[in-house]
Amino acid sequence: HKEKNKGNKFCSECGAKLAFRDTKICPHCGHNLDNIKTRKKEKSKNRTTAALLSCFGGWFGLGRFYLGHNWGNNVVIYKDHTLVNKGVYKIVRHPLYASIIWMIYAVGVLCQNYMVFILNTIVFIPFMYYRAKQEEKELEKEFKEYVDYRNKTGMFFPKLLIKKEK
Repeated sequence: HKEKNKGNKFCSECGAKLAFRDTKICPHCGHNLDNIKTRKKEKSKNRTTAALLSCFGGWFGLGRFYLGHNWGNNVVIYKDHTLVNKGVYKIVRHPLYASIIWMIYAVGVLCQNYMVFILNTIVFIPFMYYRAKQEEKELEKEFKEYVDYRNKTGMFFPKLLIKKEK
């Protein structure tokens, strides 16, 4: 049976046998046969984006876990507040904000929506930066070691530690 169909091409939509292998449109149902390659590429891109979203979501979860009882919706220092600088907080000072920023970019890729990229860049990131700076002012007042932590650790992205020669 394989030998009989060797060299033949069939429509992926209606199954009709096509007269020519390089046919772009099925003459029986009008299905665009060029879309098959495009769909395979999109499926691969969607899987990659989904994997990235999972990583960023996991990063968010880790940040939330390490923050514990210090987390809140408002910029407030609580009575039993502690400085968290372990786990993902060793790498960046604001992993929750960073993960949200990257998740929004990943959604933009997944939905193929450039407006998501633009709005994330010109609206959401500046807002997150402003809020992070407000939090840092409060943390600096409460914890003397915060200045040193801030100097060693990146805000949203890890700092590359490059030793300067004296």
